[in-house]
Amino acid sequence: DANHGGNGKANTGGGGGGSYSTHTDAYRGGKGGSGIVIVRVPQNLKNTLNIPKATGGIISYYTLGNINYCVHTFLDSGSFIPESSLQVDYLIVAGGGSGGSGGNLDNEGAGGGAGGLVFISGHPVTDGSPYTITVGAGGSGNAGTRGGNGTNSSAFTFVGMGGGGGASYNDGHGFSGGNGGGASGGPGTSTNGGLGLQNSQQGYGQGNPGGKSQAIDYGVNGGGGGASQAGAGYGSQD
Repeated sequence: DANHGGNGKANTGGGGGGSYSTHTDAYRGGKGGSGIVIVRVPQNLKNTLNIPKATGGIISYYTLGNINYCVHTFLDSGSFIPESSLQVDYLIVAGGGSGGSGGNLDNEGAGGGAGGLVFISGHPVTDGSPYTITVGAGGSGNAGTRGGNGTNSSAFTFVGMGGGGGASYNDGHGFSGGNGGGASGGPGTSTNGGLGLQNSQQGYGQGNPGGKSQAIDYGVNGGGGGASQAGAGYGSQD
């Protein structure tokens, strides 16, 4: 029996799943999910007309409390161009890392780390200035190797770092990234997951390490790190 790892869902920054096989052949880890950038522009509730104050992305509206919001959702890279000087809030999610390759039941692939997450509120933008929005792709999964890291997403000079790829059956360490990839361990082996670098390298945003593999008769692999907590695994991540 064999199974390629499950793919991360598009525009979520989710990490791909590790693969496994009871044969000698290696199977690829799942691809990481692509990232997303969401920009919201607050509007006065007295303005009952849904009139955008900027261009770019997929435009929608919602009301929260006494504020109307115009929301620009970028599923792919593009430009945000305000039609007046504004203050905006935005969410940046990078591409997730792919899962690692599993070669046999004793040593399966580990999960990829989620893309780094950044939320900024009250950021000033200038009338007529085009702001480049970059949406990162998920990492690619390959047979016989660790998963690939996701690519960065960015907006307004802020960067979400791509998630780390998960460890493979023949290389037990997950890659570091916005959130670290999980570790893989064969029988009797315990290995650390990749580091979560989003906050330590960028100085903002959320990221956590990948899970540590468990040293038992059959290796139990760590999960990739997520924005809110470290990847599941045995012991601490270090």
